[in-house]
Amino acid sequence: MTNNVKTIEQMKAISIFEERKYMQTAEGGRNEALNKLAFSYGQGVGHLHSAPEAYDYLITLNDSHANPLPASEAKSTIASGLEAGQAQAWTSAEAKEEDSPNSSIVDWDNLWEADTSADFLVGDIMERGEQVSIYGAGGAGKSTFARAWALSLANGLPFLDGEAQEAVKVLFLDSENGLKIIQREFQKLGIRPSENLIYMSFPELGALDTEAGAEKFVALLDEHNPDVVVFDSASRFISGEEDSSGPWIQWHRLVMNPLKKRGIASIRLDHPGKDLSRGQRGSSAKTQDVDTIWKFNMDSSGQRIMTCERSRSGNFELGEEIFLNFTKDDKGNSYYKVIDYSVLKKGKSPVDAARNYMIAKGMAIEDSQNTWTNFWKDSGGKELGFTRQDVVNAHKQLKAESLND
Repeated sequence: MTNNVKTIEQMKAISIFEERKYMQTAEGGRNEALNKLAFSYGQGVGHLHSAPEAYDYLITLNDSHANPLPASEAKSTIASGLEAGQAQAWTSAEAKEEDSPNSSIVDWDNLWEADTSADFLVGDIMERGEQVSIYGAGGAGKSTFARAWALSLANGLPFLDGEAQEAVKVLFLDSENGLKIIQREFQKLGIRPSENLIYMSFPELGALDTEAGAEKFVALLDEHNPDVVVFDSASRFISGEEDSSGPWIQWHRLVMNPLKKRGIASIRLDHPGKDLSRGQRGSSAKTQDVDTIWKFNMDSSGQRIMTCERSRSGNFELGEEIFLNFTKDDKGNSYYKVIDYSVLKKGKSPVDAARNYMIAKGMAIEDSQNTWTNFWKDSGGKELGFTRQDVVNAHKQLKAESLND
């Protein structure tokens, strides 16, 4: 290990030693001691603090000295010491070890004993560190869905049918909406986001399929250390042709690799081609680096449906559907709610859905219409995806069938 390679703890120890030495220096050696202290702080820039933070701290430290240097002398001494130290900056031993090619070698002992059970984030549709793509036509509600999800993640709130979890940090990169729309959308959800939701409108990163843009993106990861990153929408963050594989191969190398290496999950919103049934718009290379793909659709009745089109983890079956209602609570706040989709998807019409649901819940034909409609109301009413009249019609159908038998 060379003299310039230090562990973080070693850096801290050297700075503390020089600080104590300066504070104990009597009149006559203060300038030299302060210069050495500033030099050590300069060497630690980027590891322990920023240059402005170091400068401000050392100015304050000099003022607290029993015999401080005059302000003008202290400022010039600190500035020159910091500059000289930065020219001979320390290299972090931890970072050097991470940058080593050997850092990628799999530790079989640790891997073999590691817990491999699913570790879902709130909502139970994405694991920690997983890369997810959600695509759907404009107006289907995928951006609103992503904001509601991000809000629940950052505020530690329940989402869909999942229970509330400890809040996590979310970096939301929105390259489609200005501040007025963002304000309106979050006010519609009715809950003020916490500081854990770092939301950027039209982030000035440049294209993320370029080295310059990716460098700024990684700097954001370093600064905020998020658990989840949301891209709305993915195609807005590249400079190349969406139909070409080149930009997405670069995206994988420059954006997805850093996320995966750090264990950061991502939610990538995207658009379909002209035919929704044929998948996402653009090159097939854009989907090569994601673990789970959800198609987000709204049918003619306004019903939102998420359909799984890929699940590398095996947590979901291909074609598995989640039926959602975008509804309001008793305070007027909007939120997404999962309908009993395991029953609903068997029905070909709202009446069929009502019929299947009531039977699955143990309602009998001998029960009166009022009993059925009261049960419907107590179970969520219209949030179930069918109306009171659908329940009445389902009851009539079954009654007629029983009489014919």
